[in-house]
Amino acid sequence: MEKQIEDLSQEIDTRMAPFEENIALLDSIPGIGRSTAQHLMAELGPDMGRYGGAARLTSWAGMAPGQNESAGKKRNTRTRDGNKYLRHALVEAATSATRKKGTYLHAKYQRLKFRRGPKKARVAIARTLLVIVYHLLTKREMYKERGANQYNQQALEAKKQKAIKSLQRLGFVVDLSPQSA
Repeated sequence: MEKQIEDLSQEIDTRMAPFEENIALLDSIPGIGRSTAQHLMAELGPDMGRYGGAARLTSWAGMAPGQNESAGKKRNTRTRDGNKYLRHALVEAATSATRKKGTYLHAKYQRLKFRRGPKKARVAIARTLLVIVYHLLTKREMYKERGANQYNQQALEAKKQKAIKSLQRLGFVVDLSPQSA
């Protein structure tokens, strides 16, 4: 069995040799190792131009959230059926990525887990990973970790803007000034 596994691993390595640069790019993302990068390359292919954008790629993969709203009521937001092999690889990578503390993906996962639960949060992180994969393979550059602080700052800014808009809709004029020490 070990000999067969070794032979198959060598065969995979020889067939993935032309895509070594892409695999190195994907390997720079937290949670995605070499074998997962090979799996993603096998499922997606090297040409990201055929997908037409990150949103279309996530939709094709079945990782985009569903939009089912009628009369102002939001109903089931399940993801569609898509490439199940790609989905499993991405969710596994998302599980691994969220365990590394101090990263952008970990901070996002913690916020989503609180609101939506751990399983839906993992699927959301898997979608984020797919978007990152698309952009890395399109721009041909390594992943740059933004850190948890940047995500927390973005979330705080979004919360502030939402509160301002809410007050403006109620007819208030909002003037923000920093609090004095």
